[in-house]
Amino acid sequence: MRLPTAMWLVFAGLAFGGGYSSRSASSSDGEVPRNDSSAYGDGSDGTRSEGRAGPQGNFAGISEVLDALEKAVVFFLESYHDINLDGLYGLRVAEGQLTLLLDGVDHSVNTSSSTRHSRHSQALSRVHTILQDARTAGNWSLPRIRERDPGYFKEFKDVVSRPYVIRGYSRELGDHVLTRERPATKREMFSETRSDRCMQEMMGSTGPRQDPNIHTTRCTVTDECWRFVTADGATGYTITHQLLWTILGEHVGCKENINAFASREGVWEGVESIQQHLCTKILREAEVLATSGPPEPEQDLFLEQGVVCGMLGFRDFIRRDWLQKVLSWQRPEGCFGISHHRTARRLLVEKLLRDGCLSHKSGLGTAMLAMYVRYMLDPDMGFRTGDTERR
Repeated sequence: MRLPTAMWLVFAGLAFGGGYSSRSASSSDGEVPRNDSSAYGDGSDGTRSEGRAGPQGNFAGISEVLDALEKAVVFFLESYHDINLDGLYGLRVAEGQLTLLLDGVDHSVNTSSSTRHSRHSQALSRVHTILQDARTAGNWSLPRIRERDPGYFKEFKDVVSRPYVIRGYSRELGDHVLTRERPATKREMFSETRSDRCMQEMMGSTGPRQDPNIHTTRCTVTDECWRFVTADGATGYTITHQLLWTILGEHVGCKENINAFASREGVWEGVESIQQHLCTKILREAEVLATSGPPEPEQDLFLEQGVVCGMLGFRDFIRRDWLQKVLSWQRPEGCFGISHHRTARRLLVEKLLRDGCLSHKSGLGTAMLAMYVRYMLDPDMGFRTGDTERR
């Protein structure tokens, strides 16, 4: 159920802070009127909050997050010829989040003519411009990726060919345990080959490196891939890849097939239950990483954890202190930078771009910023303006 317009405007006012500035906006738009005070973002003196929380506990407002997102997308526009498949994946997630935001608030915005509505209309107009730029950068990148590695692109083009519009509803995780009729498969070692194979079978894709034993019928779910996805004891990138398999299944229209296979295996709740179970475990890891920084070598994993679960609507991963971390990692060029340690492979490989920027990490950072924009501006997403610790 959608919130009444008046309630949405009050909510959005709390989440909104700072003036309006856009690379693409005309000078006639001017600045957005400021709040006298805000529970989230700018202080009562009208000054913008900095990228990190200050001594008074000031946190980023929507204006600052939009600034950061805009810089990230401009970086992709300027670097489209160098972005690899991993980086484009994050950009496509960002596109999906902004698309869902504009679709979700369109009705509410059009039913009010208040000054506050005007402020947020300008913010949403800015989101629309950023979305157009993200779409352009993604579409420009596609042929370059195909030229550099046509075989890999053919196998995984469905991963990056269009935005990820996953319509997960906003909710919180509990101490969820997956109900199984059959015993769970215990700890299985992560295999890049197996992960790639399972994704290829889901997409029904083929390529020059194709294993002749791989099924090429879209939405294929094999016993081997089911064991991989439901294996207990996974950590790090292994568990995010388990979750990515289910997300990819939704993305390419195979959710019903996964649910049917799950039912045969005694997991009656299907995809959503599997996702909730995996994100419950991922959240525990993310919270541990957050307490330690996380240090630079683990920032990529922390971002991936937030992206894969945040896009499903689990707002436990959307916290104002975690937002500050993401903002502080962004480089002046708009990208997210070099890490000196590779924990595991993601989709392809990490690629070092100009000025120490990293393709995969930049994609994830952009997706995460887009996610925060959506949660802050869409009342249905339930972003907390106060304490964001789990309750």
